[in-house]
Amino acid sequence: MKFSELTGLTIEQAFTRFDNLNPMVYKQFRRLTFQSINANKKKTSSKMIINIIRWHFYLKTEGDDFKINDAFTAHYARKFIKEFPEHGNIFELRRLRN
Repeated sequence: MKFSELTGLTIEQAFTRFDNLNPMVYKQFRRLTFQSINANKKKTSSKMIINIIRWHFYLKTEGDDFKINDAFTAHYARKFIKEFPEHGNIFELRRLRN
């Protein structure tokens, strides 16, 4: 079953809503991505970063039963690249799903 059939929203709409309600998630995502860059890593995984946030920070999030939905990891990677295009190769990007 498609995400939109389950939630009534596209993944992008749900991500935007979640991101607006929980800005601390992206703040941590950005911090951990720069930690990887500063350790001279050429590539890193947005899913790994989200899982580190889940494990270490136990963030209180609002608006999603899954706390940080796995479907949002690609959107966090793209948000980071949009903000910091000089690090555009840090994540391997694939086509987005709806």
